[in-house]
Amino acid sequence: MQAAKVVGRVGGWSNYLLMMARGIFQSFWAVLYGKTPLEVAQGVPRFLPDQVYLLLGGVCLTAAGGMLRLSFRRRVEFTETQLFVIWILCATIGPVGLSFFAFILKYFQM
Repeated sequence: MQAAKVVGRVGGWSNYLLMMARGIFQSFWAVLYGKTPLEVAQGVPRFLPDQVYLLLGGVCLTAAGGMLRLSFRRRVEFTETQLFVIWILCATIGPVGLSFFAFILKYFQM
């Protein structure tokens, strides 16, 4: 489905992007099949309780904080080869993230 069609249904781009961010985060961690055979046949997703995703969000923030802390100490903690690998990782994550963002601006796909 085209993203513009969904944007009209949810009330604007800001609502669409917030809905996509939440849905992508939740689907990264866990999306289960529907409870009934009809829901399964129609592809209706069933998410975990919100408290689980809140806990996982805390884990993600803690990990991001640890990586940020490591980045400030990288000159003394990492070898030159490890720094090179980190740069390759960042150089890969950036374009992939931007291309996924461009994709969800065109198509509604979590």
